[in-house]
Amino acid sequence: MNVQSNWLPRVGALVILSLSACSRPLSQAEIATHFREGSGSPDYLFAPGGHINFDANVANLIRDWLAAHGSDWRAASLSDFSPAKTQMLTAGSGIEIDGDRIVVTFERTKKDYDSTVYLQRPLSQSEQSFWSSVVNQIKSNGKYEARVNR
Repeated sequence: MNVQSNWLPRVGALVILSLSACSRPLSQAEIATHFREGSGSPDYLFAPGGHINFDANVANLIRDWLAAHGSDWRAASLSDFSPAKTQMLTAGSGIEIDGDRIVVTFERTKKDYDSTVYLQRPLSQSEQSFWSSVVNQIKSNGKYEARVNR
């Protein structure tokens, strides 16, 4: 009797069930709650050689938009982020504006890197205009800080 053949399928099924439970999709309410809660600082737009800090009014504008647009999100991954794209950090989230889509990442449970969520959502023309104006506002009114090499 081959003992290994009896327990291996059971272990495999358990692993698959555990992984699928961890990657449970977020509901629209969970997404909205995450963005409404935010996390405070830091709030900045990545820029060549450093970043541009922006104020709480802009951070609230971004957080409100994300919370209000809780539908049409689908799964994404780290590979969907590109350093060449417009990226910012706010509302406890990494946000990338990539033309006609937005990619967002955050930790479902704060300080638990195993709970990291990656989402993406298409952007309509008016939404693309909104994000373009937000980025321009940050660039115009924000405070640039050069990266410190240690």
